[in-house]
Amino acid sequence: MDLFVNKEVLGEDDAWYCPQCKEHVQASKKFDLWKMPEILVIHLKRFSYNRYFRNKIESKVEFPLENLDLSKYVVNEEEPQPLYDLFAVSNHFGGLGGGHYTAYAKNKDNGKWYSFDDSHVSEASADSICSSASYLLFYQRKTEGRRKPEPLNRSLSVSFDEEVKEENIKFQKKQQQQQQSKQANLIKEEAEENQDGEVLETSL
Repeated sequence: MDLFVNKEVLGEDDAWYCPQCKEHVQASKKFDLWKMPEILVIHLKRFSYNRYFRNKIESKVEFPLENLDLSKYVVNEEEPQPLYDLFAVSNHFGGLGGGHYTAYAKNKDNGKWYSFDDSHVSEASADSICSSASYLLFYQRKTEGRRKPEPLNRSLSVSFDEEVKEENIKFQKKQQQQQQSKQANLIKEEAEENQDGEVLETSL
């Protein structure tokens, strides 16, 4: 954030046209935050470019899961304190030309984090959320004095966990069936090849 709001001196190729001076002059630009959103999305720059190469930046960026305070970056003194809690993270694995996306998301009802990888869902620890694959961070604003939503009863929370387990079991069974099908096809192909070889020897 410090780099985002720092003043940047523009180069000669980015000279600014001054309407009063009637000429291009060297200038600087700076971003300031005035009004903060309800949902804040932070995009981490994971790719660097130059004339010849495009590289993936694998550095681990530390970010808070709770109480992200952006007060010092907001110039509007009337804006309420901008505190944010993380509720989801999009991860990217691979390079610029391709790769794989996964996600972490927090269940607001039971406060647990879950990992989403294609159709596979599993519970995740808070320590695993921050990683070198973190790409997009999704924060929700905490409004001072706002009533927290009433938590759902335990039966609903338990039913959600059971549903996740059932989906994981289905996913594992599907993988096993696919693996068994592949093995059966390989055995069938080997048998056909052996049979063709025996027929050839008999004909000779």
